[in-house]
Amino acid sequence: MSSWYFGNGGRPSHGQDASCSYEAAGEYTVTLEIIGPDGSDTASQAITVLEAFGAAISAFPADGYAPLSVSFSDHSTGNIIIRAWDLDGNGVFRDGQGTSASYTYDEPGDYTATLEIIGPDGSDTASVEIRVYEPVGPGQGGYGESGYGQSGYGESGYGQKNYDDPEISVMVGGRSFLGVLLSASYDGPGEYYWNFGDGSSSSGSSSVSHAYTEPGSYSIDLTIADPVTGETFASAGTSVVVGIGRRY
Repeated sequence: MSSWYFGNGGRPSHGQDASCSYEAAGEYTVTLEIIGPDGSDTASQAITVLEAFGAAISAFPADGYAPLSVSFSDHSTGNIIIRAWDLDGNGVFRDGQGTSASYTYDEPGDYTATLEIIGPDGSDTASVEIRVYEPVGPGQGGYGESGYGQSGYGESGYGQKNYDDPEISVMVGGRSFLGVLLSASYDGPGEYYWNFGDGSSSSGSSSVSHAYTEPGSYSIDLTIADPVTGETFASAGTSVVVGIGRRY
């Protein structure tokens, strides 16, 4: 009788030939035991199961104000021979060759940083998006011509705002007139947080839609926060009546 032990804690297999699928990378010892009229004997063979070949990276921070220094880390797996980084998004992989890299983005904009790995099993790439905002400082608008906070991060911080809080436009429609479409007059950089007054909220862009479940009058609040510091720099509020069969 022939019995195979695969070293992975699973049940043995019996017969002259056997096969096994290993679910995790690691070192395993495969043992064959034979038993016959003349006694028994064993033979063993060590095997190595490598992690699946694939590229993976992370970046910190992934967004911020220019100039922005970003550190990149390689989390790729498998048998890797060559690593090459393209950090400025120009398609040329000459910005680094190790398991980590760093880059300083001097100009505002959206960038794609990419790592390419090459090994006996082929090649693979992984990318991460980097967003760099217009710098804010004393005497600078920071958010374009409208100048969201010329005082920047000086002593007054966001205390001296030279802009008006945004206005919210409301459109009511949908089935039974319970749906609303909301838009803020400001759609620049920022994290938008909407409170619909019915116990639900949303975050994302300057325009959102929401469906109420019950007719009535609701108060809607919007706050806009700095995308890096999380500090609120603008807010607005309005009210809406829904579910009565007409538009407001």
